[in-house]
Amino acid sequence: MPEEERQKREADKRKARKNNGAKRGIHYEMEQEEHDVYPDDPDFDINNARLVTIATRICVRYECVPMRFIKHVYKIHTYAQDGRLFEGKTPVSAFLNSSYDGSFIARLMELRYI
Repeated sequence: MPEEERQKREADKRKARKNNGAKRGIHYEMEQEEHDVYPDDPDFDINNARLVTIATRICVRYECVPMRFIKHVYKIHTYAQDGRLFEGKTPVSAFLNSSYDGSFIARLMELRYI
């Protein structure tokens, strides 16, 4: 099945929203990078630790590098060692726990007001 036909079929399957039948758009042009984040505490030893849960926590951040948008997906792993929990830390966000990098917000504002 050709790619265009498959995309059209998936678009037709998507649930209609209550906005006059408008459907959710998927942005295929956005790049996606996945990062595995492990604990970086000096007391943490991955050989002595056990994985707390198989399901990892997911944190999504968006960034704009000129002329393209990048979606960073961080998979945060949690381990237990000697009665303590160790979690990976994601990079600091620019705006109070926002999912958007400053460059991403600036680009959206530029696109909106040009």
